[in-house]
Amino acid sequence: MAGIIQGTTFFLPGRKQHLAFVLNKPEEHSDVALVVNVTTQYVMSDTTCRVYRGEHSFITHQSVIYYAGAQAKPVADIERLLGEEVWLPCPERVVQDLINRALAGAKTSPEFSPTLLGLL
Repeated sequence: MAGIIQGTTFFLPGRKQHLAFVLNKPEEHSDVALVVNVTTQYVMSDTTCRVYRGEHSFITHQSVIYYAGAQAKPVADIERLLGEEVWLPCPERVVQDLINRALAGAKTSPEFSPTLLGLL
């Protein structure tokens, strides 16, 4: 899959499928993408950035950005993971409003790693 840009979505493997997306503009960061995923909101969740039903077709209940799991990934690694079907592509991008809220939330979330701030 070519064209890993801000808002590109894919599914991460695991017991439950989680929607993830590229939060930053990798082309502005030496082709390193900042990847965050969306997870179900629970009582102890970091609610810095809530994600609501309808903001992406995969979101069917109240969810949050899981900042604690944010990771820096070279675009080439993402393309390889998608090509090997370790991560599964999702054709629908996230909306710009969610990207903007998630970017703002990364700057204030107690769960977001300070070492990743340079990728915003």
